[in-house]
Amino acid sequence: MDEEIKEILEIQDFLSIKYIKWEFEKFNIITGDMGSGKSVCIKLLKYFEAIIPSLLVLPYEDFLKNLDTKQFYGYLVRQFSNIFVLTASEPNKQFKFKVSYIFSYNEVTFDATLSIENETGIF
Repeated sequence: MDEEIKEILEIQDFLSIKYIKWEFEKFNIITGDMGSGKSVCIKLLKYFEAIIPSLLVLPYEDFLKNLDTKQFYGYLVRQFSNIFVLTASEPNKQFKFKVSYIFSYNEVTFDATLSIENETGIF
């Protein structure tokens, strides 16, 4: 049986990236000018891929029953803030962005979105 894996990273208005939708293949090459967002894409991919193993520790139903959503989401925001320090370089800048990650394995899909939809810079 062939395993079907699909992975997509979509970024809107995040740091140096205005918009990108990256559908991963088995082999990917990233090119671009300095400061165009290559490293940002890789860091976002690593961030989201690090979440998946923590979700696979328990069977899905047990995970949902035992999930403390406030604590889990707080952990995700802290991890994100450790990787992407958004206010250090531009303390008065207002941020508004959306980053989505989809990982599908056969018929199971993990879909996560991080966004700041107001302009205060608070998740």
